[in-house]
Amino acid sequence: MHRVLARAVAMGRGAERILSASTAANTGIAAHATSTTTNTMPTTDSNTPTGDDRFAFLFPGQGAQELAMTKNELELPAVAHLYERAKDILGYDLQAIVMGTDEDKLSQTEFCQPAMLIAGLAAVERLRDTDASAEARCVATAGLSLGEYTALVFAGALDLDDALRVVKVRAEGMQAAGQAQAGCMMTVIGLDDETLEAECALASEATQEVCTVANKLAPKIRAISGGPAAISHLEAKLEGIALKLVRLQVSGAFHSSLMAPASAALADVLETVPIRMPRIPVISNVTGQAYTDPEQIRACLIRQVAEPVLWDVSVQHALEAFQCTNIYELGPQRQIKAMVRKIAPKMFRTMVNVTI
Repeated sequence: MHRVLARAVAMGRGAERILSASTAANTGIAAHATSTTTNTMPTTDSNTPTGDDRFAFLFPGQGAQELAMTKNELELPAVAHLYERAKDILGYDLQAIVMGTDEDKLSQTEFCQPAMLIAGLAAVERLRDTDASAEARCVATAGLSLGEYTALVFAGALDLDDALRVVKVRAEGMQAAGQAQAGCMMTVIGLDDETLEAECALASEATQEVCTVANKLAPKIRAISGGPAAISHLEAKLEGIALKLVRLQVSGAFHSSLMAPASAALADVLETVPIRMPRIPVISNVTGQAYTDPEQIRACLIRQVAEPVLWDVSVQHALEAFQCTNIYELGPQRQIKAMVRKIAPKMFRTMVNVTI
């Protein structure tokens, strides 16, 4: 699987425009990137926190990856330890892949998902190093698809080693499911949900293939998963109706029922993993609400692979239910900031990016 294009998210004043690859908006899926961004020194675009600040920490998913991410964080002993644990658990040298020159290899799901888990946690360590007071003001956290695992480790619901074991199975299962049954994805921009869901149902009926909303990234920005004929049928129907249609070069119909085999494999490994209530509320991709029970976490992680990601609802819930005053995005590039501009425009200008 390959990396999602940034043009999956639209933004701008009065008119929509497609984001560049450096701010790739990913949905837990993969597509080709058009460029490679060279990592520079890590930055924290920050506003000085006050005693009244209440932060939401958000973690990006697959698609935000880039070669040499976390390079500067290797000076931090905690980050070096993250890669050591990854090597032991995964059975290969993840650090060598991330610091290497093969972008296509890093973009493969089996490597990309563990790499993004480590990258998000490395961003946490960078923030602890540069602004230790910010973490104490975090009152809610969430992650986009794969990023939900990062949020759960950060919040103490999952141990790092267990998360690596689970993500390894998740990534391999998603890749295998995509190879076993052909599927496609397409981002649709500018349609209301009622219209889009009706058109998906018609495409499914006409082709007898799956056609469903897979990712709700931001208002009127949705990714659709389905069989090849169904997606082609939908594309033809929406031409001239939608503001923008973007075909994603993916190897499967992710976050749809076609990923059921991956859910089954994930269920098996999650049964072996202890899960605790998080010390900070974690918002579920599946429900858009904060988890209330460890078994709910287990059940939703299984469902997440084959069900829609309710990202816009999740972010809105984190901000409103926990009265957040700002957002921190922790990870490479600015994948989530692109969506925040649509989801919570008032917070777009003040949000903090801990880039690595």
